[in-house]
Amino acid sequence: MITVEVVNRNVQAALDQLANRVENLAPPMSEIGERMTESTQGRFNTSTGPDGQRWAPNSEATILDYLGGKSGVYGKKTGKLTSKGVGYAQNKKPLVASGLLQDSIRWQLIPGGVAIGTEIGRASCRERV
Repeated sequence: MITVEVVNRNVQAALDQLANRVENLAPPMSEIGERMTESTQGRFNTSTGPDGQRWAPNSEATILDYLGGKSGVYGKKTGKLTSKGVGYAQNKKPLVASGLLQDSIRWQLIPGGVAIGTEIGRASCRERV
């Protein structure tokens, strides 16, 4: 038997029917893993969560740290942002500066289901379906 926590009752009903009809869940769970991974990675392009809400904007500290790694963003005489720096700051999307997080989203079959998550260094996040 599989365990799935789903908010949508229609999806839950379909998964229950599938579990009752199929002995080998690897193929459908693989498909679910692929689709959820693609969906998660796609949300980085729109900066939205699974619920459709926009991600919170970057904090001032995050933007300053981001700009610190770029050349030509501060005027040498004034120390203020140049037009290039303003452009960088305005176009910085939350969570996508390096692409490492987006590219680290993976899925893996686990007994009775699929896990979707990321692992960067020691931090990890996994959602079991």
